[in-house]
Amino acid sequence: MADNDPHTLVQNVYDYWQSYDPDYEATFWIGDDGHGKNGAPYHIVDIVRDMEAAEKRIAELYDALSELDFDED
Repeated sequence: MADNDPHTLVQNVYDYWQSYDPDYEATFWIGDDGHGKNGAPYHIVDIVRDMEAAEKRIAELYDALSELDFDED
């Protein structure tokens, strides 16, 4: 959030959501053996599903933030 302006927070969440790539994010959780690491699910498909769920949650966060009236006194 730049300059304590909540509108920039909403914009940043939107930008993050629009650039979010579940497949790319999943690569951070796949180990050298081709399976999940650091507590991630064993199967790649499950990791991707988790990342798709994360993308949905980011969209929900954006929706919730965009409904707030930050200009209200």
